[in-house]
Formats: sequence, C-alpha cells, structure tokens
Amino acid sequence: MTDDFLLVHSDSEKKTKQTELMTKFLKEKEEIKQFLNNTDNFFLDLDGVVWRGKEVIEGVKETLEFLRKKNKNLFFITSTTKKNFIKKKNQ
Repeated sequence: MTDDFLLVHSDSEKKTKQTELMTKFLKEKEEIKQFLNNTDNFFLDLDGVVWRGKEVIEGVKETLEFLRKKNKNLFFITSTTKKNFIKKKNQ
C-alpha cells in the first residue's frame, strides 16, 4: 500500500477536485478495511496474478506478507498444465 497524501493548490477548482478525490479515497480505504476484516480466505491464481512468465509480479511479495500477518488463509490455484509449473513450485 502507498502512503496517504494530499496535495494542496491555491486554485480553488483544484482544491474542490482534490477534496472529492480524497473523500472517494477514504471511502474506498474504509471499504478495503471492511473487506479485509470480513474475509479470511484468499484464493489466488498463480499465472498472471502471482507471477507472469518467470517473474513474480511487482507488489505480490509484500501483499502476501501483509495478508499472512493478518492471519489470512492463502490458497494458490492454477489452471496451468505446463511442466515449468513443477519447476517453479520446487524453487
């Protein structure tokens, strides 16, 4: 997750837009908190969600660590039938 911030401009139109965006952000942030508090199990597809090709997708490691610290159950699923999947699993 990113740090919370608010840019302030002298232009009143920009201030109004920023206030609207901040209100929306705070509402979404509260909805995310509520979702996390009410959800214990996360089913994650591996290919395209956890990694793409041979690379782990940016932010996945931190997200998984965050969910584990919150004592969430993580289940990894895939429909990939490639032999390379077995190699990745064992790495």
